[in-house]
Amino acid sequence: MADESASAAVATPSRPVVVEEDGWDRIGRALVRVAPADLSIRLLWLLLLATLLTRLLWLDRPPNALIFDEKYYVNAARMIAGIPPSPDIYQDKPLGLDPNLEHPPLAKVITAGSIRLLGDNAYGWRIPSVLFGTLAVWLVYRVGSRLAGPSAGLLAATLLTLDNLFFVHGRIFTLDISMLALMLLGFDLYLRGRPTLAGVAFALAALCKLPGAFGLVALGLFEVLRLLRAEDRRQGLRLAVRPLVRLGLTFGIVFLLLLWLLDRLWVGYGQPFEHLQHIVTYAQLLRRQAPSGVESTAWQWLWNDVAIPYLKVEQQVKAGDTVLENRPVVLFLGAMNPFVLALWPFALAISAHAWWKREPGSDAGALVLAWFAAVYAPFVAGSLIGQRISYLFYFLPVLPSIVVGGSLFLLRPGIPGVVRWVYLAAVLLGFYGYFPFKPVP
Repeated sequence: MADESASAAVATPSRPVVVEEDGWDRIGRALVRVAPADLSIRLLWLLLLATLLTRLLWLDRPPNALIFDEKYYVNAARMIAGIPPSPDIYQDKPLGLDPNLEHPPLAKVITAGSIRLLGDNAYGWRIPSVLFGTLAVWLVYRVGSRLAGPSAGLLAATLLTLDNLFFVHGRIFTLDISMLALMLLGFDLYLRGRPTLAGVAFALAALCKLPGAFGLVALGLFEVLRLLRAEDRRQGLRLAVRPLVRLGLTFGIVFLLLLWLLDRLWVGYGQPFEHLQHIVTYAQLLRRQAPSGVESTAWQWLWNDVAIPYLKVEQQVKAGDTVLENRPVVLFLGAMNPFVLALWPFALAISAHAWWKREPGSDAGALVLAWFAAVYAPFVAGSLIGQRISYLFYFLPVLPSIVVGGSLFLLRPGIPGVVRWVYLAAVLLGFYGYFPFKPVP
């Protein structure tokens, strides 16, 4: 009888435990399926989300304020959109056309479209900059990871997003952030073997602001540096010439064609060379024997001199009727995170070493050197030779070369892990110190 009971117990199938799923379980399973397995990609997603949210945070504060050169560019975009400008600017210019003729019109046309879509408010003015800034972080990751691996790409993207100058321009409307993002797109496409599309990207960058064309010079110098250290220079030359020619021809054709189209629709010029002549003539007039006010020479940017107060709102601290101090509650400052900027000599040194020694990161080193030289040198020449009026934020398109090269330095074998973490903590502290909203609203 006992044996029969045991046999029956063994033969009896066990019933599966059924757990009912709720909506959160289904969402969780869906996220697991779409989430990338690579840790660096997951961290990149978090970084991009943080980049986007910090730039959207209090985007409309202070209320109804135009920050720094938004006075010119927001009003230009308004006029392109058919909206009257502020009463103190562009009153003698016709609605429907770009009054800011000293720069190409693409970034202003994009923002005019955003204003038509989102309204004549801070979100309409600034959402394109937020999106371009977030795109730039992703593209720095792609460029860095392509040349030096995912860790270097992720570190470079993190350093860039924590730089104050990049942060501020990624949440106000100036021409620089769109130019930078499209330059980065050009570098990324070229490095991935698509020089024709890269030429289109650099043309779009230059149509936002002309220094976007410096990216072409950087890639030309990059190929020269690679050729100098190539084992077979004849083969290297043959491999470099064709993509560079495609890059340059595409840039020239697309730039002139789109400038002609944009000018006909939103500027008023009949042909692109007329507009280019005006831009060059205007730039030649921007000269001064010595910098004045917030102006600076190109070499001063290397130590974060001269910072520009883009917008400052102060609060008086009183004891009775006595004013004890004026405390800034909002301070948008045109200055770089000093801990990010401090990387530039190390970035150039390690990049030169890797390039010269033909180390595994030699291509990354060559690009960093070429990028820094090609984008920064024209401003140095302008300060030395032409007494060109310039400002610290012109250094913005040089920053990606510093963070990529700095990542090569920080990830080099022999650098203790604790040094990296202490440095990143200092960068985060610098970002917090420059954060424009002093007390959290």
